[in-house]
Amino acid sequence: EGVIVSLLAHATMLNQEITLDLAKAVISNAVKVSKSQVTFEMITEKVCEHYNIDSELIYGKSRKREISDARQIVMYMAKKMTQLSSTNIGTRLSRNHATVLHACKTIEERLSIEKVLQDDIEKIENELKERRNEVARLEKHAQQKEESLDKKIETYERKEEALMQKDKEL
Repeated sequence: EGVIVSLLAHATMLNQEITLDLAKAVISNAVKVSKSQVTFEMITEKVCEHYNIDSELIYGKSRKREISDARQIVMYMAKKMTQLSSTNIGTRLSRNHATVLHACKTIEERLSIEKVLQDDIEKIENELKERRNEVARLEKHAQQKEESLDKKIETYERKEEALMQKDKEL
């Protein structure tokens, strides 16, 4: 409903007819599609939330154990769950690719012997997957709304065309 109001407002303000292109532009502004992927930012947010750490500390230079552990987990999960390269992950954290590779190796070694770490990472991964699935559900809903709006616009355009034809006949 809000998108339709926005569409009407755009058409009025631009002194333009409602077209499929205008509707798509309005919808794209209203609904930002993320392609249902887990992002680096999502991983960082969830790891920080899980360990109750301010995200700024992850990006900083702190070498405190709880901060560096969380940072290594972010690197490990980003490597595992995204398509980002080690260089790209390192750059986002002001580190180099070798640091990311070392972090991944360290976390993998710890996972084989630390049950608490296994549980933590599993919990964070599950939360990220739930969030990704929720985003996918919302994207599907938005797509259905867009398709419905497309049909309404087509109906409106046909009615408008018929009215213009009747006006010409009179």
